[in-house]
Amino acid sequence: MRPGVLPARVLFSLLMLTYPRAIRNRFREEMRQFVSENYKEFVGNDGGKGTTRFWLCTYWLLLVNGLGCRLDLHRRKRKNWANRTTRSPSERIGLVEHASNLGRHLRHAARSLRRTPGFALTSVLTLGLGIGACTTIFCVVYPVLLSPLPYPDAEEIASLYESSPGPNGRRGWAAPLTVREWQERSRLFERIVSYRLNIFTWTGGSEPALLQGWAVSAGYFPTMGLPMTLGRGFAEDEEQPGNERFVVLSHGFWALHFGADRGVLGQSITLDGAPYTVIGVANPDIEYPPGGDYWVPATFDYDREFRDFRYLGVIGRLRDGVSLADGQTELAQLSETIALENPETNAGWSAEVRGLKDTRVAAVRPILLGMTVAVGLLLVIAVGNVTNLAIGRSTGRQTDVAVRRALGASNTAIAGMCLTESLVLAVLGSVVGVLLATWGTQALSTVALRSLPYTSSISVDARALGFALCAAAIVGLVLGLLSVATSGSNNLSVTLKAGGRGTGSTARAHRVREGVLTAQVGLALALLIGASLLAQSLYNLSRMNVGFSPDNLLTFSYDLPGAWDRDTGTLRSFYRDALEQIDGVPGVQTVAAVTPMPMEMGSVPSSWSLPREVADGTDPTVMAHMRTVTPGYFETMGIRLLSGRAFETTDREDTEQVALVNRAFVDRYLHGRSALGVRITAGDADADDSDWSTIVGVVDDVRFRSLTTE
Repeated sequence: MRPGVLPARVLFSLLMLTYPRAIRNRFREEMRQFVSENYKEFVGNDGGKGTTRFWLCTYWLLLVNGLGCRLDLHRRKRKNWANRTTRSPSERIGLVEHASNLGRHLRHAARSLRRTPGFALTSVLTLGLGIGACTTIFCVVYPVLLSPLPYPDAEEIASLYESSPGPNGRRGWAAPLTVREWQERSRLFERIVSYRLNIFTWTGGSEPALLQGWAVSAGYFPTMGLPMTLGRGFAEDEEQPGNERFVVLSHGFWALHFGADRGVLGQSITLDGAPYTVIGVANPDIEYPPGGDYWVPATFDYDREFRDFRYLGVIGRLRDGVSLADGQTELAQLSETIALENPETNAGWSAEVRGLKDTRVAAVRPILLGMTVAVGLLLVIAVGNVTNLAIGRSTGRQTDVAVRRALGASNTAIAGMCLTESLVLAVLGSVVGVLLATWGTQALSTVALRSLPYTSSISVDARALGFALCAAAIVGLVLGLLSVATSGSNNLSVTLKAGGRGTGSTARAHRVREGVLTAQVGLALALLIGASLLAQSLYNLSRMNVGFSPDNLLTFSYDLPGAWDRDTGTLRSFYRDALEQIDGVPGVQTVAAVTPMPMEMGSVPSSWSLPREVADGTDPTVMAHMRTVTPGYFETMGIRLLSGRAFETTDREDTEQVALVNRAFVDRYLHGRSALGVRITAGDADADDSDWSTIVGVVDDVRFRSLTTE
């Protein structure tokens, strides 16, 4: 760091604020020039190796001298400063003298703390706990909330959503036909690409494995803007049905299962019983959408797609100079046009554009900000505890301080001694804090692996060490200033007559201690209230009615080869045999199958039609999620049957088709009418060939994707 660079100038200006205004105005430029000349001479003679030592010594003595001047001004505030400041600042901050004073202060601090091991150990552990907690949260907050996304021009990447009608409309997935029109009509987006979840069974390893990946548009990797580790992304002609048997592996999957073998390109791997050719390995920084082992081309038969079947995630890259607000305006206008052209499926639907960073961290931002405030309060309380210990200790050292002053020690020397001792405590506390943070970040990244993004970046790195040192410097400075303020009387005879307790300094120390205790009680009360509210929330969550009984309920999932889905007889036989064998396991009371699993992925809402006489003159089309279950499901889950009956083994493919609905469906679409006997179809209510199902039962509501989702 050279004196001319911005950080050095800023730090020098901040240190100048510790000097009285008169000293600052008179000697500022002389000090700046002296620091610059000393830097060139010292660092030049040392071959550039002593830069750190130079800045530590120089800035340390600038701080000590500034505080000393402040103390002298307070003691002699009625005297004329011009009569006593006869020495040039350049003489007072000589580098050799500063280094000698710093070393002497450090040796004194080491001896003093060694004589009071209880105080030293308690202070270090207390500060270590506070600094460690703050450093741990910093290691999470910085990569998750503060650092930019690892993609080039990441501020140009946005998440695009379709927004449902009504004042309480919610953003959600988009329909393929809508995405295609966005791609064709948009002028402000350089690329718009889609993705959807894809599950494959991989049978190329030692045993079959269930892989989660993403089916993406051809422009997905160029939109992210990162170079491939190996190979290439998808070409546009590979989006065509029948030409999609290509796969790009994630960097983690490639390293774990293929040993980072660069010869993997061109190899064929078996996914769902079909061969896929490996054409690339993705960049390790591509983490959105999260949790993917691979990418395959997304194919669409637009002639068979429905505009109201919304199941795609969408990402767009804005053109240079285009803001998110501009993109939002354009997409909202396009949505209005699409709604006018397709009122039966898109009336009232709009679009929403959000930055990819906001999308990625929206769910965890309130939690992390709350934790940041909590650990900040914890650090302040820790500093208050150590301050009380230090005040009690300094009160007993007033005689020592008074003797030093009687022997000629200046206020600057006393301030340097107190500050050095406090900083030594803070630095030792930061060392303990870094050790605690190393363990804490590992535990936190493991526990929160599924809920926190960018967990691979959560570690104690150079930034975290810098944060810990800055925290130690601030804590040490605060403790040092409080120690200086209560360091004792200037008059030795008064101190000795008081039996070592002091007079004026005791009153000052008493006021400082009362202030610290008041602040501690207030902060501790705030933390206690927050902890109580959190405990109450956790208790309420544990007793929340989720709609089913989780006690003794076990789940597992599996995926069958794609060829089985085309052989319904084999598929039914597999389910029937699997459920019978599981039901025979000792201890199993009931067993059933469901897809998709509640409280996990959820499902995609699709359109259904009610008979026009039931709709009572309104639109017979309704939006509802569907789960496919086997008989015994509601009994196994402990879901209450409100009316009618549940599914039975006699409800088969060759009998009348039946369905159950939940209470929310009845309240929203039937408006108090009995649901039993009402028919529903996934087709057109007016078409003759629609397959109708009869509602035979109503069950209680079950929480959807999470505890916070109705």
